[in-house]
Amino acid sequence: MTVNHNVRHAVRRALAVGAIAVFGAGGLAIAKPAPTPKPQPQTVPTAGSSAAQPKALQTIVVTGSLINQTSIDTPSPVQVLTAADIKNSGLTSVGDVLRRLSANGAGTLSQSFNNAFAGGGAGVALRGLSVAGTLTLIDNHRMVAYPLPDDGERSFVDVSDIPMIAVQSVQVLKDGASAEYGSDAIAGVVNILLRKTYQGAQLVAEGGTSAHNDGTTERAAAIWGTGNLATNGYNFYMAADFRHQDAIGFYSRSGQFTRLNYSGVGGLNTTPGSAPNVLTPFPQSITGYLINPNTGQIGAFLPGCSAASQAANLCTFRDRGLQLQPRSTMEDVLAKYTVDLGSHWRSITTASVFRSLSDQAGDNYLGLFGTELTSGFAEIGLPPGGSPNVQIYPPLTVPANYPGNPYGTPATLVYNFTELGFPQTTFTTNTYRLVQDLDGHIAGWNVRASAGYMYAILQSNSSTFNISRMQTALNDGYTLGSPLGSQIFGASARATAASYLFYGSAHASHNLMRFRGGKSVFAVGAEWFEQRLDATAAPGSVNGTEAGLNDAWSIGSQADSAVFGEVDTNAFHRKVNVDVAGRYDHYNTSAGGRFTPHIGVKYTPIRILAFRGTWGQGFRAPSIAEQNSGAAFLASTAPDPILCPNGNAATPGNFPSQCSVQLVGVQSGNKNLKPETTTTYTFGVIFDPRPQFNLSVDYYDIKINRDIISSFEAGGLGYTTPNQLLRLGPDVVLPQVQPNGTLAPVRTPVPLITYETFPYVNATSDETDGFDVDLHSNWNLGVAGRLDAQLTWTHVMSYKLIANGVSYQLAGTHGPSGVSGDTGNPKNRATLSVSWLKGPFTTTATVYYTGSLSITDPSAGQNTCAQAIYNNFSLEFGNKFAPGSSFPSSYCRVGSFTDLDLYSRYQVNSHLALHVAVNNVFDTPPSLDVATYGGGGGAAYSAALTQAGAVGRFIMVGATYDF
Repeated sequence: MTVNHNVRHAVRRALAVGAIAVFGAGGLAIAKPAPTPKPQPQTVPTAGSSAAQPKALQTIVVTGSLINQTSIDTPSPVQVLTAADIKNSGLTSVGDVLRRLSANGAGTLSQSFNNAFAGGGAGVALRGLSVAGTLTLIDNHRMVAYPLPDDGERSFVDVSDIPMIAVQSVQVLKDGASAEYGSDAIAGVVNILLRKTYQGAQLVAEGGTSAHNDGTTERAAAIWGTGNLATNGYNFYMAADFRHQDAIGFYSRSGQFTRLNYSGVGGLNTTPGSAPNVLTPFPQSITGYLINPNTGQIGAFLPGCSAASQAANLCTFRDRGLQLQPRSTMEDVLAKYTVDLGSHWRSITTASVFRSLSDQAGDNYLGLFGTELTSGFAEIGLPPGGSPNVQIYPPLTVPANYPGNPYGTPATLVYNFTELGFPQTTFTTNTYRLVQDLDGHIAGWNVRASAGYMYAILQSNSSTFNISRMQTALNDGYTLGSPLGSQIFGASARATAASYLFYGSAHASHNLMRFRGGKSVFAVGAEWFEQRLDATAAPGSVNGTEAGLNDAWSIGSQADSAVFGEVDTNAFHRKVNVDVAGRYDHYNTSAGGRFTPHIGVKYTPIRILAFRGTWGQGFRAPSIAEQNSGAAFLASTAPDPILCPNGNAATPGNFPSQCSVQLVGVQSGNKNLKPETTTTYTFGVIFDPRPQFNLSVDYYDIKINRDIISSFEAGGLGYTTPNQLLRLGPDVVLPQVQPNGTLAPVRTPVPLITYETFPYVNATSDETDGFDVDLHSNWNLGVAGRLDAQLTWTHVMSYKLIANGVSYQLAGTHGPSGVSGDTGNPKNRATLSVSWLKGPFTTTATVYYTGSLSITDPSAGQNTCAQAIYNNFSLEFGNKFAPGSSFPSSYCRVGSFTDLDLYSRYQVNSHLALHVAVNNVFDTPPSLDVATYGGGGGAAYSAALTQAGAVGRFIMVGATYDF
């Protein structure tokens, strides 16, 4: 493992009110639809019959329930994004749409975090409870996990690779749902619903670029379907979606968030190649200089720079590899075949292949730390289930006769080898999905059975740097700056990770007998699924010969068997609807058995007003990675507690060389972990005075017990952790301090420390509460058309991390900074859209708002702005401020971020429609965030929450043709 990876591992640890006043309603491209009209009895022809048959009130399946509903306003708050909402957003991927959910908070994962363990993937983190706490479904079914766990720990579903043209709607359940779905649904559920049927054909083509002429994006999609279920007895459709976006380089943008020179504001100049400073005594160099072997200080400069020029910052350079946005490609194909089997039975077969490719670029080789260049390199490999393989490489040197070496002896070289280009890892993921559903009615029961197989295989191909080969090239007379062949690159830089999911489920519902005029529906079901993960590191990482590779591994499986039931009734009072659900899961791991109940109540005293509330328990079973994985890193420097018990190298009996030992850490799985458990409740009110206006306000509270974290992090929170110092080698002979103060060779009583384990542990608790506002209104303007306005607003009142009896308030701070790229934890996120529809014209304006936050993180010991400033470490550029230096007070807060998107569509005729979208109309830059380490290219902004600001104004044009 590289030092880069080690540091990354160690670092892990008002709008809405104004909108209501103006619009009297809200809701956006991302919000719930207009109030569902009261269903009316209707007739539909059945297959094989020319007569119209009466049909009951129209029902829909709402996420979080096994029972079909006649209204979307269930006891649990559910936000719905319709196909029209998604289209009017002007965005070109489902992942971009979901990232802008107001309830999506801290820990959300984006592709622009190019140093992530789960490179190439993107996930949703409802309520800021990490991607592991949100369950993502497709058509109410579990989806296979991304093959690389987030931070090497958390399982999640990649939402960047879903074919938008096949999506009918997205339902976001903002309530715990373990009683319906089992594990992982502790913060909520995102359910992506595909089109049920399709007839005809449609082509979509669009493309655009930023105002900076980069990040060019092209998208082409098509859908074709044939067959009418009512008349033909079947429907078959196929959908294909292709999307490609170009990279955006770090240096193509200007502004505070790409600033490198902080010397004018009391900080350091972090520009590559700038003059030495207290934290970077050996600057990077693209021309090269030597370290004087007699003094250990900067000595002779090779042609192209001098000591005077370096001191005057005339030898700086740009690292062209840094990216704010990676190059990515999405290629998806999906087919669905629905057959009416007669006698009220249907078969639905869905098959898909999703392919995604993302190029994640890093900074130049040897470009992270000057200390790497002058003190040597440590590459740590970790074979699955084995011990760390540590390879220590001395600093690169030029031979005594090298041109420009005046010392007559080999001298340490400081040089960035820009002729190699920049490190790049290409993540290519193919996801295969086959699902068979069977729906029908028998003896008064509505029945649905389903079976599915899903498989995702990811291949990462990394450019690497072989230090030994580079040293050989220098010894053989290689001239700096000359072309280099494959002789210094790694040959074992390809790794494969695979994730599997098999499942089978069945459930049935039945109307119970009426009591007091009310209606009761009972549902019961069972489910089984098995997950497997086989993620290993590249061979060059395992043996410690290649630099720049991710050395984490995770291998294992887990299976769950479950039974569940639900009753929905208003039999006791026609104005009170009660929904009671329960589920029992049993895992074949240490998670064991778990029963989770859920109760929901909705009271409608008058037609226009309803009160609702829920209470439930939930759980998250330890992931495969949390139970069976490993990742190696440089942990810390510490005295050996046996060979140097007091840390004093002069104390008789101590072995001086063991008074400061560079410890190798192994973060390891723990097969004895218990599941995280949760208690969730919500309370809300729905105000629906007329069809043109709907308002809901819901309060939520989620408490998580036995949160699973690394003992590396738990130790920093005051826990006595179960770490082990392992001594696997033989006893050795080392100098020992004698009673008279002299040194003598003595055999050590124990072997030297090989490494220290840091297993995952159940340590902390979390509790968060807040409220959601969901507002929709529309006005008929007569000849002027129609106006729709929507608003969603999520306000986090409190976000507490409770560790070792101490409660840390993290709402509106950067905590918990050790999760998914340190996104920050804003208290407020909101989305407001206004659409004007007149004849063939549709125009939508959407405003996205993310509130401000402090850069402090009390849970990481950063209680003051100064502590956060001085402890910050950007992966590419190092600390921006030295301890004790001055800094602008404005840097203590990350400002709020607001951007405006516009989308316009013109229906030329019944076949052709043209559209244009302008995202970030005012070219608003992202808010400056000097604390995060997850900004694209190491820039000082949150890529997960304010990526639109880094991209800047972006214009897309396109056309849709219906056949």
